[in-house]
Order: sequence, then C-alpha cells, then structure tokens
Amino acid sequence: MSDIVFDICRVAATVAGLFVAYYVIPALKVVVQNHIDSNITGFINSAVYAAQQTLTDNSMKKKYVVKTVSEWLNERNIKITDEQLDILIESAVLAMKTETK
Repeated sequence: MSDIVFDICRVAATVAGLFVAYYVIPALKVVVQNHIDSNITGFINSAVYAAQQTLTDNSMKKKYVVKTVSEWLNERNIKITDEQLDILIESAVLAMKTETK
C-alpha cells in the first residue's frame, strides 16, 4: 500500500514541477521584465524633465540625459544600445511636449 502512495506522490510532484516550469516561470519572467522596463522608462522621463527644467541649451540637455541615464543603467548592469536609448529619450520628450499642450 505504501508503494502506491509513494508512486502517486511522485507523479503529483512531477506534474506540479512541470506546471511550474511551463506556466509560472515564464509568467514571472514577463512580470520582472515589465518592472525593469517601467523603471527604465520612469528614470528616463525624470532625467528628461530635470534637463528641461534646469538647462537652456538643447545640446546640453541631450548630453545630460544620456550621461545620467547611462550611469544609472551601468550601476544596475542593464545593457541597452545607443539607438534604444535615443528612442526612449525622444519618446519621453514627445510625451512631455504633448502633456503640456
């Protein structure tokens, strides 16, 4: 009798493990990536807003934002390309301009 119970428990544990591996882990990866993305976007928005409020020269604004965001990303070992960074900055600038209208 105990062999049958052991086999049932073993099968149940295997099924539970497969469920976790197939559904839970990918869902957690998506949640974590969305959290990271929202943190990056929020920080870029803050840096763009700070540059807009404190600096007057547009070329200095872009340099300030790129430098600030790059340092922040490097501290957290997050890698994005320069093209991706430019797109995110331009998106933040556009969002800020449409907010003020």
